[in-house]
Amino acid sequence: MQISRAENCMQNGSSEQFHGIIKNMYFEPWGVVTYQEMQLAKPRFLHLNNYERSIAQLGNMSPGTFENELKKIPLELRIKKQLHDFKKQN
Repeated sequence: MQISRAENCMQNGSSEQFHGIIKNMYFEPWGVVTYQEMQLAKPRFLHLNNYERSIAQLGNMSPGTFENELKKIPLELRIKKQLHDFKKQN
């Protein structure tokens, strides 16, 4: 099973950034060490990350707020993100 389309971590920046946030902003300061502690901390982390943490790239909105605002825009008017095809050579 392939866990990513990227061949290395440098091609998957948003995922790497997210994992860094989990580790450095939440789990390490909270003292989460074991898998069981992670499972217990997960609901708190998801709420903080999705509804309380504002992100500059989202207009200083939380991901949850941004998604709710995005739903108000008709599908045909939304900006489409272009994904890079790492298999193509430039």
